[in-house]
Amino acid sequence: MEKLKVAVFYGGKSPEHQISVKSARSIINHLDREFFEAVPIFVDKQGQLEFNAQNWKAKFDIAFPVIHGAQGEDGAIQGFFEFNGIPYVGNSVLGSAIAFDKVIAKRLALNEGIAVTPYLVMLKHNWENQFEEWHHRIQKSLGYPVVIKPATQGSSIGVSWVDSENELLHAIELAFSYSDKVLIEKAIDKREISIAVLEQPNQLSPFTSMPGEIISSHKFLTYQAKYLIDEAYQIVIPADLTHQQIEEAKLIALKVFECLSCRSMLRVDLFLDKHSGEFLFNEGNTMPGFSENSFYPKLLIASGVKYKDLLTQVIQSAYAMKPMMS
Repeated sequence: MEKLKVAVFYGGKSPEHQISVKSARSIINHLDREFFEAVPIFVDKQGQLEFNAQNWKAKFDIAFPVIHGAQGEDGAIQGFFEFNGIPYVGNSVLGSAIAFDKVIAKRLALNEGIAVTPYLVMLKHNWENQFEEWHHRIQKSLGYPVVIKPATQGSSIGVSWVDSENELLHAIELAFSYSDKVLIEKAIDKREISIAVLEQPNQLSPFTSMPGEIISSHKFLTYQAKYLIDEAYQIVIPADLTHQQIEEAKLIALKVFECLSCRSMLRVDLFLDKHSGEFLFNEGNTMPGFSENSFYPKLLIASGVKYKDLLTQVIQSAYAMKPMMS
């Protein structure tokens, strides 16, 4: 049987470029060589593909994009594949775009009865010359401390913990340097719980992993803490939860997967309020880090899905959809 040529698209112009490189390296090294041949395709930091030859589509059968952040998770590269009739691993244009915008994702979750942290949304054109008005609005609606983040960014890039008005201006300007929309969330005392959702062939409902927990002494994990500082946090799988909490978290993850119009895969990040015991939807990651040591694969590995089998499954499932996508 002829091997399926899998084009691994990686790199990209987002600040998560290096995470993407690690994901691609791991995927290429662990593909089942009996069935697949890897075709690495690098996207540089200007967002340019490395190939420009004629008949480039004939060089591979299916795309496996592991570009994180802008262009990779926002529906852009998915639209490129759709336009060119290329089957691809992961979420569709719609699901990618919805989940990438944290505000839209929260609104859809709320519409389905899924609780979220209290928040405000600030648009760039509404921010200029309105600092005092926004400070009073934040103080009245949320109170300090708050967490300020770009609405369209990942890996805690551009995120700030704000304890008072004195820190507000810098935090908002930082967030606006990454997005034209800023999310301001009430800071709560919480545990951070994540679940991997994975669609499986011939199954009515996607598979949900056992929950995992990120434990850290930091108020929140910055990009540097996540990827550049050793021992800044630890991942515990399974999370120390009751059976009822596990089932509740899994149910929320499935509801999020559905309401965000996702397919193939999603990492659902939840907060567990330490005081109320309520789960709150934080965000959904449609193309999470995909190295064997990344959180999403580790959740599935701990739940009985081997890393090599995970790669095989998402590729074969996507290729089976080829008639629908061409």
